[in-house]
Amino acid sequence: MLTTLEMAHAEFGFYAAHIALYNGEVEPLHGHTFQVTLRVSGEPDTSGMVAEFSEIKPAMRNAVALLRRRTLVPGHAPELRITPKNDSLSITCGRKRYLLPAEDVTVLPLVNTTLEALAGYLLSQVLPQLQRTGLVAAELEVSELPGISATARADLGLSW
Repeated sequence: MLTTLEMAHAEFGFYAAHIALYNGEVEPLHGHTFQVTLRVSGEPDTSGMVAEFSEIKPAMRNAVALLRRRTLVPGHAPELRITPKNDSLSITCGRKRYLLPAEDVTVLPLVNTTLEALAGYLLSQVLPQLQRTGLVAAELEVSELPGISATARADLGLSW
């Protein structure tokens, strides 16, 4: 029998500002309190467990830590020009220009910082750990408000 576990601890949430693009333009700089939920599926072992939370929590903590209390910038957005200047980053898109302390910015390997992109990014960060656990599937949901979320899913390639 396939069983799904859900981890939605407050420690996996984070607040961050983000530079998001819509129709090639930068939206006004704004932030959210993001909530992150990880669901993993597998067949319970002889002790009745699908996964040991202590094997998964560190990967989740590490993935979220890089985003917490930062301005998230899409590093692969063709519309953005990101230039280091001393201890700062200059970020330009059209008429908009930002100069932010480099230590307050996380440049992500994404084309945008939408909920969908963030969910996929975070799932990709925890997948290496999940693939070592014998799980068959995982999904990671990121929400910015109740009822507004995106979920990324991965088949871990194991059959049950």
